[in-house]
Amino acid sequence: MKKLISGFIVLVMTAALSVGLVSAQNDNGKSVDRTDWPKTFTIYADEPVRTYLERTLAVKVQDFKADTYNEVIEGMRADKVDAFEVGPLSYLLAAKVAGAEAIAVANYSTTVDLKRNPGYYSLMFTVKGSGIASIDDLEGKRIAFSELASTSGYLIPVNDVMTAKGFDKKNQLDTFFDKVVLTGSHPDTILSVSHEKTDAGATSDSQLVSQVDEAGLKVCGVPAGTPVNEAVFVSAMTDKEIMAIYNDCPDGDIAVFHQSSLIPSTPFAIKGSLPQSFKDAVQAALLDIANNQDTVNTIGAYYVDPRKIDSSLTSIDAFYDPLRATAKLLEVDLTAN
Repeated sequence: MKKLISGFIVLVMTAALSVGLVSAQNDNGKSVDRTDWPKTFTIYADEPVRTYLERTLAVKVQDFKADTYNEVIEGMRADKVDAFEVGPLSYLLAAKVAGAEAIAVANYSTTVDLKRNPGYYSLMFTVKGSGIASIDDLEGKRIAFSELASTSGYLIPVNDVMTAKGFDKKNQLDTFFDKVVLTGSHPDTILSVSHEKTDAGATSDSQLVSQVDEAGLKVCGVPAGTPVNEAVFVSAMTDKEIMAIYNDCPDGDIAVFHQSSLIPSTPFAIKGSLPQSFKDAVQAALLDIANNQDTVNTIGAYYVDPRKIDSSLTSIDAFYDPLRATAKLLEVDLTAN
């Protein structure tokens, strides 16, 4: 009899578990039909994110191995990848050719701030005393960029120059600059300018700030020992604020003269053809990370829905429209592999 009772209990528990898996509840306590959810969710993301999603969704989450973002995008196009975190420009390509849909935006910080959309800035800088204090002053000068595929080290600053000068063709830059140098990396761009091999350069906010301690660089407005996330240039600044620091800068030190608009941070994108209830569950799980500091610390990041911070956005994908406009102006082919 005990065996029969035990067997009955196991059967009931198994049936209850099955019902729970098929019809779970969302945060509002409403039943969610999981029958068409994927049995395995394949993602390209850091291991702590994979572990967290597997535990939270109660679905097997496996890692997709790839050496390049193009391999990841091709993986989604071939139905081998369900979701990923890749750079903003790569996301635009994936949205166009692989049906990727942004459902959250990563903020790679452990200090949660839900009032500011995650992103970073491109900075244009020079050695004070060069005579360069604005984009107009770059005419006839040597400028350093990192590489053509760099968002903050090439695409955004070139976009800003073209916009400021009213250029509508990239080849107009050929006669504007005396020389364009592609250094190959952000640190090499900074060194090129500091050693006066070029007159000005462009890099990301964090890269310039980090060189203060890493290379002993003197950057006006950034005292030695300043944590990157506390430096003045990693937050939005007015032209007046930038020029106040520039004007107080002694000759020979690095001076910033231009800050770009916010460059959107990396999105978490999911294959658009997956069931809506599953996409909603993944999004909810990602956004909930910000509510648990221990989880934020473990992952080293949290996620936001930029529409909750900027009410003008009609979708999370629209957060990346300024980057689309930059790609169009610079004739970047978002369908190229």
